[in-house]
Amino acid sequence: MNEATGEKAASIAAGIQNKLDDPKTLTEQKPRLQQMLKQANAASQASLNYESRKEQNKKAVESALSADDIDSLADLTRKYQADPEKIAVNAKGPTGKVRSRNAP
Repeated sequence: MNEATGEKAASIAAGIQNKLDDPKTLTEQKPRLQQMLKQANAASQASLNYESRKEQNKKAVESALSADDIDSLADLTRKYQADPEKIAVNAKGPTGKVRSRNAP
């Protein structure tokens, strides 16, 4: 369960829920299954939150790059929300050189 994320965690949660709903499941097993369900749901939600934040950060970098907003880019890297190496690659113009502030 510790390494399950995203769809895998959601699939595990569905299987556990089915087991909880099964009338053949022993009463003694239910507290353990409920704890496992809670963990699987938390892992699934954490993965969704991570992907959402990742996409938001990507859009923030693209927006800052297109506006030549160096302060915002620096802030994103300081907060570990953007990789400076990826920003440098994205900042390169058609010639392969890093664009200057005044270049289109």
